[in-house]
This record gives sequence, C-alpha cells and structure tokens, in this order.
Amino acid sequence: MYMASKNLRYIKEKLQKMYKMLIEGISQYQSSDDWKNLLDFISIQHNYSFHNLVLIMLQKPDATFVAGYKKWLKYGRHVKKGEHGIMIWAPRLKKVRQVKKEIVVEVDPVTGEEIEKEVDVEYYTNVLVGFFPVYVFDVSQTEGRPLPRLTHEVTSELPDDLKYDIFVSVCQNIADENDFTLKFEPILGSTHGYMNPVTRAIVIDNTYNYQSQIKTMIHEFTHMFLFLDGYTHGDASDIDNRVLTYNDEEVIVESVAYIVSKYLGLDTSEYSFRYISSYGGNPELLLDLGTVILRYAMMFLEK
Repeated sequence: MYMASKNLRYIKEKLQKMYKMLIEGISQYQSSDDWKNLLDFISIQHNYSFHNLVLIMLQKPDATFVAGYKKWLKYGRHVKKGEHGIMIWAPRLKKVRQVKKEIVVEVDPVTGEEIEKEVDVEYYTNVLVGFFPVYVFDVSQTEGRPLPRLTHEVTSELPDDLKYDIFVSVCQNIADENDFTLKFEPILGSTHGYMNPVTRAIVIDNTYNYQSQIKTMIHEFTHMFLFLDGYTHGDASDIDNRVLTYNDEEVIVESVAYIVSKYLGLDTSEYSFRYISSYGGNPELLLDLGTVILRYAMMFLEK
C-alpha cells in the first residue's frame, strides 16, 4: 500500500512538472518563426497530441521523428546507450461496462409469429481516467536499420499538377459530404478564395498557380469546418464554448494550411503568421488553439 501510494505521488509530481513546462514553454511560440518550426514538426509527426508535440519540442528542439523504445525495436533500431528519453503524457484508460437497449425479433415457437422484444445488451468502452508519463526517443538517439521513407516524403515528390488533381478530388468529396459546392472561377480583387456559409459555397480563384490554389483550398475548407462545428465570432476566444476572435480563427486556418502544404511538399516560405501573437499572453488559449489546429489538419491528412 505504501509503495502504491509513493508511486502515485511520483506520477502526480511528474505530471505537474510536465504541465508547468508546457505552460511556460508554449509562450516561446509567439513569434512567426518559432511557430513555423513547431508546425514543421507537426507536419511530419502528427500522430501525437498537440500538448505532447510541444513537450517534445521543448525538451529536444532538433527532434525530427520520435517513437517509443519498443517501436524503435520494431523498426530494427535501438536506443543508443546513455540517451535520455523525452517525457510525454500517455492516456490511462479503464474498461467500463455499459448497457444499452436493443430491439430484437424472436419467433414464437407455437404460433410462428415474429415478436419484437426489448433486451439489455452489455458492451465495454474505454474511458479516460487520467495520464501517466512515458518516454520517447528521437531518431538521432537511435541506431540500426535505415528508416523506410515516410509517406510525406513520397507525396512531396509528386508533380504539382498531379498533387492538384488529387487534392481537388479530396476537397470535392469533402464538399459533397457536407452539402457544400466547390467552384473554380476568377475573383475580382486580391482575394484568392472565400467560403460563403449562406450559399454553402467555397470559391477558389483559378487564375493562380496550382500551389496557390491548393493552399487556398485548405484555408477555406478549414473555415468551413469551423462553421460546421458551430464556431462563432466574439470579442474573446473561448474554445470550450466554440467562440473565436477573427484573429484566432486566422491563426487556426493559416496554421492548418501551413501544415498540410508542408506535408504535400509545397513552398510555404510566404507564411508570416501575423496573428500568432494575438492570443494575449494566455498560454492555455494557445494550447487550445493548437489542439484545434491539429484536429483539422488531420481531417486533410487522413484523406
């Protein structure tokens, strides 16, 4: 009992230390270049939560690809002697018994009639009950068999016209699934594209090159995702209540466009993230924005 209590106290202290590191560290990403460096890492390593990605970068800013000790063994590599792990959070899940009502049809053995009957059906779901610290290692901390080429490396080498055709097809499917129309036509002025929530249309200026049109599609479709998820504008952002300032919405859509463009191997040097310092010094808000950014970026990357 004493050992269990001591272990729980150790885990709690570790988690508190990690959260303090996260809150203090996220504030360094208020400049355009620092934010881009973080998004560069996310474009490659998007299978971790935003909180964990920040923790990884804070502990090892030069990290390029990380995995757990056992995962590296599966890759045919092993952690070098003397290397220190990068601490992140892992979810602690508990199986919980649930019961739901279902209607089943039974046949009366005497009359042969079909009878509907309500029955209780048991099932189990995993419920998040907390977190505990685990360690991952960067590829530079390992040695062994060369890594296979990553998906984004293969994708980035496709010709621009093929990337364009594939991406238009993906976006057309997303539009159809959400009862939106996707149009390509010249637009007066300097606007590259827009999302109209009233007419449920996304319009892209097709007088620009392929790269520009792809980046604009990502940008406008992210606006669409926010609209469909019920986000509204307000004087102060409140992610829990789905309220965003105009500036914070632009941080989200520009960041998603940057991550997906980088994944596709498109030129991303023009991004300035002029709104990134607008979160008002609230580190919790910036973490919330990052979580939203990663979620919407994954909507494209998983397609």
